[in-house]
Amino acid sequence: MDSSATHTPIWVDTPEALQQVCELLHDSTWLTLDTEFFRENTYYPELCLVQIANTEHIVLIDPLALPDLDALRDLLFRTDIVKILHAASQDVEIFHMLWGAIPAPLFDTQIAATLAGHGDQIGYA
Repeated sequence: MDSSATHTPIWVDTPEALQQVCELLHDSTWLTLDTEFFRENTYYPELCLVQIANTEHIVLIDPLALPDLDALRDLLFRTDIVKILHAASQDVEIFHMLWGAIPAPLFDTQIAATLAGHGDQIGYA
């Protein structure tokens, strides 16, 4: 893949679009994954955005617009796909709250950086 290539993100806010992107990502050996959530007036986080990417696709999923996330759950719980996250503890909390379990296998880049001697907090600069 050309490292200078740009990808247009795929916006997902319908069940049909969710099913289509999960099929697009089905053959991945790994996926990068991040969530955004809202937790201002409640103890539990409200999932507001799921971001998934591989070398071919960037996907932005609006869970607030979807009646269920079953297709996403099925994709994330596939054990033949490594899910790569950074500082995954809050993402894992949301998945556990939604589905009673967490996707596996997971690779947390924050933990990897710590084990490699870079510390657990790395600045952006």
